[in-house]
Amino acid sequence: MSDKERILIFGASTAGIKAYHILKKQYVIGSFLDNDANKHGTELENLKISAPNDINTLQFDKICIASAYQYQILKQLTDELNIPREKIFFIRKQKAVGQDNVYYFSFLTTLILFLCAAGGALYALLNWL
Repeated sequence: MSDKERILIFGASTAGIKAYHILKKQYVIGSFLDNDANKHGTELENLKISAPNDINTLQFDKICIASAYQYQILKQLTDELNIPREKIFFIRKQKAVGQDNVYYFSFLTTLILFLCAAGGALYALLNWL
């Protein structure tokens, strides 16, 4: 038996696949969960996709939410399915695209916004004079 924690990935889509490839190195991935009934009973990355209501039949230590609907899913898991909050985590977008790329993109975005604001202020000042 592995010493790695067993997790479920909530979100059987592109984000779920990315999470799977990132997390499989440090966790045992038990199954995918998804709210889309058309996906239930099918497989993704050779793992079964289950309905969230089947969660009590699955063995897991934690659940990773890999979906754009992360806060709605968090509420569903904690309020409707009574999963303790400490068993739930999110995969950060940075992990999916690489830390360096995110920081570089963030720097460029900030720089562009600053330059646009400075240009707008200069334009307004010149028109005022």
